[in-house]
Amino acid sequence: KKNAAGEWGEALNLGPAVNTDLNEDHPFLSEDGRVLYFASQGHFNIGGYDIFKSEQMADGSWAKPINLGYPLNTTDDDIFFYPTGNGKYGYQARFADYNFGLRDIYRFEIFESEAEYLAALKQISEELTKGEVEEVVEEAGEEVVPEEVTEEVAEEVTELKTVFLRAVFFDFDKFSLTSQTK
Repeated sequence: KKNAAGEWGEALNLGPAVNTDLNEDHPFLSEDGRVLYFASQGHFNIGGYDIFKSEQMADGSWAKPINLGYPLNTTDDDIFFYPTGNGKYGYQARFADYNFGLRDIYRFEIFESEAEYLAALKQISEELTKGEVEEVVEEAGEEVVPEEVTEEVAEEVTELKTVFLRAVFFDFDKFSLTSQTK
């Protein structure tokens, strides 16, 4: 923490709410400084390292970390996550079979609710329709099979893929899938 003269003071351990007996790594604060994003091996994980967020409380302590879930977290070590837009978006370096290299950088939009996700999906659908691409609308509870869209790409241009991942939502403080999510 910096003092009034702008000098750094002694580093403070964030305590047992954030730190575990295992490793925590790659911390980043949201732009407003109120949300801490970090990788951890020691909290409830899907894989070795997962990405978590913890909100700073009014007394300056940190709340119990929340696992950001799939698709940000996988069974691999998910360490490299950088939040932007106060946590609305994030960038992540990750392994995938369809990458250009060993790790590629992905941009994620993080939704707080299924309603927010469906509204964003509808907006994307409307934007695609304007571009003379057949509209795909997803209603809650219906399964959607995406249609393949191909375009001619000049030989010197690197192929760019857009991947839409369906969000998976859980009830508060639960890890079991809801019947709608299944």
